[in-house]
Amino acid sequence: MSHAPGSNEPAEWNARSILASLVSDSPQAVFGLDEDGRIVTANAAAYALTGVTPAELTGQLLDDVLGPRFSSHLADAARHVRSNEPVAFATTAMTRAAGARPVYATILPERSGEVAIALYVLVTPATPTATSTLPPDIGEATMDAIFNAGATAILLFDLDGVIFAANPALQRMLAYDVATLRGMNVLDLVHAADRLLPGASGADPFADLVAGTRDHYQAIRRYRHSDGHLIWTQVTVYAARDGAGEIAYFIAVLQDVTELKLLEDVAVIANETTGSFEAALETIVRELAIQLGFQAAHVLVAQERTNRVLPTGIWYLEDPDMLPKFCDLTRATTFSPGAGHVGKVFASRVATLDRDLPSSTDSLRIAAAVEDGLRTGLFVPMIIHGDVVGIIEFYAQHDRDVDPALLSALTRIAPQLGWFVERERARAALEQKSEELERSNRDLDRFASVASHDLQEPLRAIGRCAELLKERHAGKLDEDAGQLMHFILDGAERMEAMVADLLRYSRISTGAREFTLIDLNEVVTDVLQDLRVAIEENDATVEVAELPAVQGNFAQLHSVFLNLIGNALKYRGDTPPVVKIDARIRGAAWLFAVRDNGIGIAPAYHDQIFEIFRRLHGRNQYTGTGIGLAIVKRIIEQHHGRLWVESEEDRGSTFFFTLPVPGGDTRYDGDTGAPEDRPPR
Repeated sequence: MSHAPGSNEPAEWNARSILASLVSDSPQAVFGLDEDGRIVTANAAAYALTGVTPAELTGQLLDDVLGPRFSSHLADAARHVRSNEPVAFATTAMTRAAGARPVYATILPERSGEVAIALYVLVTPATPTATSTLPPDIGEATMDAIFNAGATAILLFDLDGVIFAANPALQRMLAYDVATLRGMNVLDLVHAADRLLPGASGADPFADLVAGTRDHYQAIRRYRHSDGHLIWTQVTVYAARDGAGEIAYFIAVLQDVTELKLLEDVAVIANETTGSFEAALETIVRELAIQLGFQAAHVLVAQERTNRVLPTGIWYLEDPDMLPKFCDLTRATTFSPGAGHVGKVFASRVATLDRDLPSSTDSLRIAAAVEDGLRTGLFVPMIIHGDVVGIIEFYAQHDRDVDPALLSALTRIAPQLGWFVERERARAALEQKSEELERSNRDLDRFASVASHDLQEPLRAIGRCAELLKERHAGKLDEDAGQLMHFILDGAERMEAMVADLLRYSRISTGAREFTLIDLNEVVTDVLQDLRVAIEENDATVEVAELPAVQGNFAQLHSVFLNLIGNALKYRGDTPPVVKIDARIRGAAWLFAVRDNGIGIAPAYHDQIFEIFRRLHGRNQYTGTGIGLAIVKRIIEQHHGRLWVESEEDRGSTFFFTLPVPGGDTRYDGDTGAPEDRPPR
C-alpha cells in the first residue's frame, strides 16, 4: 500500500513493521486462517479472548475454538473474494475464560489474484493487551486487506497533522471521499474542544507519544461528520517510527461510540441532576441538538387523558432571540394524532425528517418556522411500552440530511428520555395525589372538629330534656315509658362521649407540632395518679422501669399511657392485673413495651383494634367508645413512631411502640432484639 503525502512525505510505510504493530496492539482479536479454516496465526487480543495459549491455538479449526457458527460465514467470505468485501456478522463466541460472549466478527479474505489463499477474522470485543510481537506469518497483503476492507476506521497523518491516507471505513464514518480527506489537517476533523496539538505539554498523551514515553494512547474525541454533526469516537493513536526510531507519521484508529456516549450522558444528567425536571431535560436536549448539528430543539409531551401532544417550556435555541414567531405559535398549539409533523409522528411512532420545510404545507406553525429561517426539521418520538410519551423536534437553518446510523442511534436513545419524562409524570402524579390526600385529611380533620363541636350542644339539650322529663313525670310514667326514657338518656350520654372522643382524635395532628423534651417518668407518674382509684379497686400491680426523655407533646403522651394502662386494668383476667412498662434502645429509636396478664386478643383482631370506633366486646361487657387505641395509634404516628400488639387469647397482651431518640434519625430500623421486639413488616 502506498501514498503520496506531498513535500513532507514521511518515510515509506513498512506494512510489516507498522501495521503488524497496529494489529498486534489492536483491542480486536485477529485470527489468520489457512484455506481449511485452521488457525495459523493470531494476535495477543485473540489469546486473551479465547483464554488459549499460542501453541494450543496453532493448527486448530476456528470452529473448535470459538464455536460452530463461524463455518458458514467463512465460506461466504471465500465466495466474496473477488469483490474484496468483508463479511460482517454478530454471533456468540465460546471462550475458555468467560464462557459464551456476544461478539461482532468481520472476515477478510487475502487473495493471490482471484484466489483466496487465507482468511483473517477480526472479533470485537476483545481484551486489550500490552504490545506484543505479531508472528511473521501476516504479510503485506493481509495488512492491505485489514486497511482497505476492515470495518475499523483508520487514517494516517504526518507530523504536521496533514492526512495522507484514510481507509474506506473512515470515509464511510465521516462521509468524506478520499480526495477531500487527503491534504486536510486532522485537527479540522476534531471538535475544537477535543483537540490535542502536537508539542502540547503537561499530561497531554499526544505529547507523551511525541516524546516517545508511550507508543500509543486511547481517548474519547468528537469528530465532525461532513454534514456538520459530531460523532463521538474512541480513537487510538499510534506513532509510526522509521529505522532510526524517529516518528515518521501517526496512525489513528477510530471506533464510533456516539450511541454509548449519548446514552451515558443522558443517564448521568437524569440521575445526578439536583435541579428541576425541566432544567435537566433541557440540558439533555441541548447536548443532543449540538451533537446532531441543529440550531433549535423543543420537547413536547403526550397527555394520556386527552390523547394530545402538548408543548412545554423545554427549549434549546442556539441564539435566544431566534424563532420569535415560531416559538410563540408553538406555545399556543396542541396536536392531535395525525395533525402536522408532530401529530403524524405521534400516530405513526416513527421518526420523521423533513429536509425541505419551505415546501411543506403542513401547518401554520411550520409556515412560521420557515418565516423565521428554518429549513430542516427532525421529529423523534419517545416511546415507552409502545406508547408515545413525548416528541423531540430538532430544527436547522440550512438544508441538511441526517446520517442514517445517527438517526438509528437517536431513535434508540429517545426512549431513555421517555423514561425520564415518565418518571416526572409519576412524580407529578404522586405529588398531586399527596396534595389531594393532605387536603382531604385537613378537610376531614376540620369536619370532625366542627361536627363534633356542633353536635355537643344538641346532644346536651337532648340529655337535659330527657332528665327533666324523667324528674317531672317520674310518678306518671309506666314501666315501658321509664325504660324508653332510660334508653334515651343512655344513648345521649354514649353519643356525647363518642363526640368528645372524636373531637380529641381530630385535634391530635395540631397538638403534635408542639414538641418539647418530655421526661416519660413524669408522664407515667401522672397517669398512675389519675388511675389510682382503678388500680386499688382491681388490686393491680404496675411495675415501671426507668424511662427515657423524648421529644413530644406531654398531654398526648399522657393519653397514650393512660389508654394502654387503663385497658390493661379494664380487660383483666381472673387474677389481679399486673402491668409492666419498660423501654430499650433499638438503633435510632426507643422501643417501649406495655405488658399485661389480661384476657388477650386473638391474632385475627390485632389490626382491627386500632381502627376508630372498633369494639371487640359488647357494651354490657366493657365500657368505652372504641376509639382509645385509634387515638393512641395516631398520637404515636404523629410522633414519628409505630404501634403494634403481640397477643393471644387468655395469655395477656404486649403493646409495643417506638419513639425517636432525641437528635437521632426518626426512622425505626428494627435491628437486633428478640423477634417479639420487632414491628411486623
